[in-house]
Amino acid sequence: MKVCFSNPVVRHSKANPFNFAMKKANSISLLAVAALNFCFLLPEAHAAVRTWSGAGADANWSTAGNWGGTAPVNADVLLFSGVTQQNNNNDIA
Repeated sequence: MKVCFSNPVVRHSKANPFNFAMKKANSISLLAVAALNFCFLLPEAHAAVRTWSGAGADANWSTAGNWGGTAPVNADVLLFSGVTQQNNNNDIA
């Protein structure tokens, strides 16, 4: 007895639209995962700690002298432990 195995070539006459949609969805998913992973590699922005000294000419938060030389910006951590100009004015909000 002779047994022959053949590998028939299957040819499709029309393109499968679901195959294209699946490839596109997989590409978008892969791109989204890559973008999220990239975000984790970015350096984290650290807030500076600013301590109120009250040594400035006024009691405004924007006066650099009240913070030892550098006025605070958004996301900075502010400490109020001094005894000078305790009634201060947040003019940078």
